[in-house]
Amino acid sequence: MKCFINYNIDYVIKFGGSIITNKKATKKLLSNLVKLSKKGKRILIIPGGGPTDNTIEDLHDKYNFHINLTHITCALAQDQTGIMLSKYKNIEYCDNFEAMLEIQDKNKVAVLLPSKLLFNLHPVEKTWNITSDAIACYFYWLLNAKKFIILTNVDGIFKKFNTSKEKFVKYINTKDLLKLGHTSVDKCTIKFLKTKKLDCLVINGLKPKRILNIEKPSKITHTLIIGK
Repeated sequence: MKCFINYNIDYVIKFGGSIITNKKATKKLLSNLVKLSKKGKRILIIPGGGPTDNTIEDLHDKYNFHINLTHITCALAQDQTGIMLSKYKNIEYCDNFEAMLEIQDKNKVAVLLPSKLLFNLHPVEKTWNITSDAIACYFYWLLNAKKFIILTNVDGIFKKFNTSKEKFVKYINTKDLLKLGHTSVDKCTIKFLKTKKLDCLVINGLKPKRILNIEKPSKITHTLIIGK
């Protein structure tokens, strides 16, 4: 559209904070994302809160912080994870979209430190129900990116079968996913996908090779969440 920026983002990727504790997987996964960026794919990582966020939750359980404080500190926890990810070669962090574009123009992977934009745009409620998944989903929608990927520490979505066993789900729509209750994707994210009619791929980030076949998802184990 004339006079408006087309960000032309191929992938908005939520990088689960649980992955960063595995140094080997993190290094290989980021290396593979860089390979995709060198091939011309424009990638934006939204980091999870990781161990820092877990510490905040533990302290909140002990001291019962005001929600304003936890809202700020959890957003800053995402920033800290993003800065740690950016220590790897050809991974650079940014806190605004102009800087993001400059990084991607150099065929590098951009990592968004989201706190500044979250505080200025004020798009989410101050509640424990909002997670970094939902925040990543919001930026995916805002940037009108082509694909949204959640990298986590499991293969995708599982549902209980006969109360005791779990069955892997290759694809599921948001309406059915909400009925499952707690999954590897939080409820706010699922509702956002449903409302905006957006899709999402859930992929195991601890299996770094899978991301290289993201253009041919039928070749890799994943769950497709269908919002359209």
